[in-house]
Amino acid sequence: MLSLILGATLLTGCSGGKKKVSDAGNTVPALRIGAMSSMDYLPFVVALEQGVYDSLGLKLEIVPFFSANDRDAALMAEQIDGTVTDYTGAMMQHAGGLPVKMVMKLNGLFSMMTAPGKNINSLAELKGKQIAVSNNTVIHYVTSQMLELAGLMPQDIEIVDINKIPLRLEMLSAGQIDATLLPDPFATMGTSLHCVRIADTRGTGKINCTGLIFDEKAIAGKTESIRLLLEGYNRGVDFLRTHDNEAIKDLLNRYVKIPEALVSEVLRPEYEYAALPQTEDLHAAAKWLKERKLLPADYQPENLIDGRFF
Repeated sequence: MLSLILGATLLTGCSGGKKKVSDAGNTVPALRIGAMSSMDYLPFVVALEQGVYDSLGLKLEIVPFFSANDRDAALMAEQIDGTVTDYTGAMMQHAGGLPVKMVMKLNGLFSMMTAPGKNINSLAELKGKQIAVSNNTVIHYVTSQMLELAGLMPQDIEIVDINKIPLRLEMLSAGQIDATLLPDPFATMGTSLHCVRIADTRGTGKINCTGLIFDEKAIAGKTESIRLLLEGYNRGVDFLRTHDNEAIKDLLNRYVKIPEALVSEVLRPEYEYAALPQTEDLHAAAKWLKERKLLPADYQPENLIDGRFF
């Protein structure tokens, strides 16, 4: 049933043979993009699973990764053409000499979760509390942005460095830390363990921090393929805007690793059509990195962007 629903909504035609061709009739190279389990690349998944990319003439492979280090190593080794990532990580790689460009923003979602029984129900109530982060990562950045928007200063809270997300969730559910920022599937798992979602990046300042980067060689050699990738993404967005979690429960389970019993509890990003990152979001991330001496003072975040697809 899922295939019938999605297929009827998304497909505008089928490719008749094995050769992949664009609308202009030209053969286009295949794409391999990396991703870790998250909600931000779901429009790509919807389009891939239901044959949208076949109908557009693009062979797409989404390569799953379970660690950012493995994902980034694959990109450096040119084993993948591009990857879903975050602004902070992409800027540090770019500043370090990795020949990558960000071609679009994505709609990532991170939730601030508090421990069961702590009676912490707002960001302001985190003053004086222990908050676990993975130091100098997007989790640390978004946590800092959220607290700043709530009027809290760095000295108002105690930051605890815990790198592994599963360990942070385990400690949170046991009450060993007061709060932590989690992506899905971990945020949804947290709610099932009676942790409390007190804020998320949709509502708290709408913090945008994830995007899609490609190796510059891939951009130069697979320009039309990337254009088709974004076209399929927009069709995936169309579907997600008009269908609930039940309609995509299989995809949430297989790609985002949401247990089927928790599908109805998943909080979705507000999916937008493919677009470039906003300048203010890039500068906010760069400013934070520079304050921590993680970027050169003269680094210009606009140089990370390739806007040819818009």
